Amino acid sequence: MKGRPTEKLRGMTVQELQGQQAERKKEIFHLRVQQVLGQVENPMRIRTVRKEIARLETIIREKQGLPPPDVHRGGGGQGGS
Repeated sequence: MKGRPTEKLRGMTVQELQGQQAERKKEIFHLRVQQVLGQVENPMRIRTVRKEIARLETIIREKQGLPPPDVHRGGGGQGGS
């Protein structure tokens, strides 16, 4: 994904986006394994792939008409009233 990645992604179907997302998740898994073994060639690639996954998730949610997740509320855990 070079240049303006969102333009190209927004033209894809949800199924195509989910396929891309699955590929990126496999890639990040392999990169993390390589990182643990000390064999990762480009450590910055992990950060790039994480951002690509987030971008894909955002566009999939938009296409499905779902509201953005409320990241400020948190999901359970300790605390509250």
